Amino acid sequence: MQMNREAYIKQILMFLGAYPHDVLKEALQRFTKAKRERRLAEGLEIWTKDGTPPPPYEWAKVGSLIYYRLPDPSEKVTKTSKEEAHHPDRTTAQRELKCPKCGDRAFRSPVCPNCAKGKAGIRNQYICGECNFVFYTEG
Repeated sequence: MQMNREAYIKQILMFLGAYPHDVLKEALQRFTKAKRERRLAEGLEIWTKDGTPPPPYEWAKVGSLIYYRLPDPSEKVTKTSKEEAHHPDRTTAQRELKCPKCGDRAFRSPVCPNCAKGKAGIRNQYICGECNFVFYTEG
């Protein structure tokens, strides 16, 4: 049978009661220092400016300290499905055309040259920002 949280705490307090207060305080300080040194050894740094680190920093608040690091460039973020990979981020279009259906702006998304559409010679996919109409261009 597994002990619940309250039982664990009571057991810990019982063991801690056997030690003098100054020894417990020093042990806790050493434990905290070892955890901080381990974080720093893992490449985390302590944020000393106001607020929190801006993107692309990875960060975590531990107690009153904020640890941060730049994301590892070898850990490339990939799309989880083929459907997501073919839809553009509509706020970062490089070139815009007018939608042939409604005349609003259409945003460009490059087509993967190894996919079926890319092998057929299609290089760009455009999606209308208003009606979501999709059309393609070559080259």
